[in-house]
Amino acid sequence: MVKTVGGKGKTSRKNKLTNPQGIKIYNNEVYVLDNGNYSIKVYDVNFNFIRDIVDKDLFLPTNNNKPVSITVDRESDISTTGKVFVLSKHGTITTYTTDFKNKQTYNPFGSYSSSFDARYYEQKNFKKIITSKSNNNILYVVTNKSIIKFYKTNLNTPIGFFDLTIDEASYERINSVGLESVSGVDNLLLHSYLSGGNTKIGIYKDTTVAKKLYHDTFYTNYFTLSDIKVKPQELVNAVTFNKTTEKLIYNHSALFESLNRKIYAKYNNSRTAVLSTIVESTFTLPSAFNSTDDFYIGLNEPLLTDIINRPINKLFAQQESLFNLIKESYLNNNPPANISELLESKDLVEKYQLINFSTANQTVTAGDSVEYVINRDTTIGTASFKLYNSTGTNFLTSDIENFVPSNNPIVFNFESGVSSLTAFFNTKGDFYSGPNKTFDTLIYDPSSGAVIDQNNYLRTTTIKPSWGLYYFFICR
Repeated sequence: MVKTVGGKGKTSRKNKLTNPQGIKIYNNEVYVLDNGNYSIKVYDVNFNFIRDIVDKDLFLPTNNNKPVSITVDRESDISTTGKVFVLSKHGTITTYTTDFKNKQTYNPFGSYSSSFDARYYEQKNFKKIITSKSNNNILYVVTNKSIIKFYKTNLNTPIGFFDLTIDEASYERINSVGLESVSGVDNLLLHSYLSGGNTKIGIYKDTTVAKKLYHDTFYTNYFTLSDIKVKPQELVNAVTFNKTTEKLIYNHSALFESLNRKIYAKYNNSRTAVLSTIVESTFTLPSAFNSTDDFYIGLNEPLLTDIINRPINKLFAQQESLFNLIKESYLNNNPPANISELLESKDLVEKYQLINFSTANQTVTAGDSVEYVINRDTTIGTASFKLYNSTGTNFLTSDIENFVPSNNPIVFNFESGVSSLTAFFNTKGDFYSGPNKTFDTLIYDPSSGAVIDQNNYLRTTTIKPSWGLYYFFICR
């Protein structure tokens, strides 16, 4: 043992620790999460003090959201800059550069309350944050019964939740997690406590596979920044500006022509967005690529703000359209809890039957019936789906005769040779005055080999009061 630090006392506070919660070595520096002294302290490997940061906002929160774990690693797979990651009890992640000059705070779990088990106090019992040893852009967050995966470059949204085998009957709680990389795969070793004093050890393997959405030929078929920039010796006028614009248009077109894959995602039962599959695809040229004179500055036009911004706006619209092409499409739209996922990642999207509403939203008068037609895009084979209703504005379940609750949905079956089915609902006629009422009809949970159209899985019915009939009756 070379040297120790710690203990209580008033002198030499830099070497005193009170209630330390975590320790991490990075680039021959030791980082200590010193909760009792509201600081993160940094020492060399011989425990000689180097620097610290005192951050009472982090260590003295108003809601008991105190730091519980620290890790330090390179910022990402494309940046070797060191970064400090601090996890707090309620799931907040705070980051600093290693010189403590840049602080960022993230609350990624605010939208995922249904993902956590209240029985385990998960949402307020985060335990540990660790970085991958196989991928420089991955880190893991651990709760009582979950492991949650993140990209370091996007701490606002988790990649996903591990599908762990937790012994609910024995009230299993994760106690500690270790991580080692074997042949480029993260091996996470979990040690858990069970009721009755028993313990359990499990190993989970995780790897990250990257797929490009474009052909590699794009790397040799574009203008570099030095090609695009106006040279110091060039006169800045409409000609030089248009030349730069033309090169940017060429780059955008080259990227479009190289796109060859599409991402499809889905929401799982806990409403977390997860990758479903990546499919080879072709794309239609966006309208933003239509060539018009607005992309260029006329030779006689002055270089004023509005004139310069005109082609810049057009170029930005091209970039937006490219991003819209490659961003994920959802095979379901954030369904209610306990709705099964819609697509197995091992299969291609094109092989699946597409089920959707073909009838638009409807507005009816109280007492009228409502019909919604549901189609599939084939007559071959069989398929099924479930349907239920949900209440909207001013609506009671008794306002229609055959309201279908989400906990008791109706199963619809497409027989072979059938591509269209109809759902009927009868509205009650005793609604004579007041604001309109609405209810929704949703389709979900298709059978194997089918998916629900993400744009046509829900229809809203508006019921108007039958005030005209009521008025006629009173007048008589």
